[in-house]
Amino acid sequence: MLHKPFSRRRFLQGSAALGATAMVNPSVSFSADGSVLKLRSYSVFQVLDPAFTLAAPEGWIGGAIFNKLVAFKPGSKWETELDAAEYIEQVDDTHIKFRLRPGIMFSNGYGEMTAEDVKFSYERIIDPAMESAYSGDWATLDHVEVTGKYSGTIVLKEPFAPLWWSTLPYGSGDIISKKATEAAGGSFKGMDVPAVSGPYQIKEWIQKQKLVLERNPLWNGPKPDFDEIQLLPIDDEKSAELGFEAGDLDWTWVSVSSLPIYRE
Repeated sequence: MLHKPFSRRRFLQGSAALGATAMVNPSVSFSADGSVLKLRSYSVFQVLDPAFTLAAPEGWIGGAIFNKLVAFKPGSKWETELDAAEYIEQVDDTHIKFRLRPGIMFSNGYGEMTAEDVKFSYERIIDPAMESAYSGDWATLDHVEVTGKYSGTIVLKEPFAPLWWSTLPYGSGDIISKKATEAAGGSFKGMDVPAVSGPYQIKEWIQKQKLVLERNPLWNGPKPDFDEIQLLPIDDEKSAELGFEAGDLDWTWVSVSSLPIYRE
């Protein structure tokens, strides 16, 4: 019943940048080939600042245009892998040392990612003046100590086990450019992102219709399998299923009643 030849392996390779939360949902159907991947979002896109996102699909975009120290591996297992970090280790209950990969570049001339960007990105979320809804993700963060251009230590007030599973590999773990964000006034409450560093960048955004990502020419990591990713907001599951069957979508949630049809 799938419109296109189904290749889950290739889909997972090509769309890994969008984050594992989208990949491991048990009630989704896949059908992807070619150089363009078309995904259904269940909500419109409004905010891409990691401190202020309003829905999970905005976090998927963050996973494509930003980096984290660690990210979830694509697939059905909850496993993480290094992303911006070339090394990270919890040396005791309250100290996590990290070292960034050299050469991760921010767009729009904002230069190379450094440990100062990590410090800025994490500490701003717990700043009371920011009023971020995600401050709880960093509830025990005391500060990030910068020890070198690429190295630093995350210092916690007390042990926080969820850090590795609900903070670092999620949107609250996104690393943004300190210079670009400060130049934008300290935040970017909208879809206008001042600088990206991930494998994709925003090519086009039509409000309530679609968001298109294209490969970031500055990206020096593993090459994404797809040249372009299109995210289409469709709130009705049945409409999305029809779009999937017609070949207008490569990935969608399906209703529980339709799940048996797409299991094969």
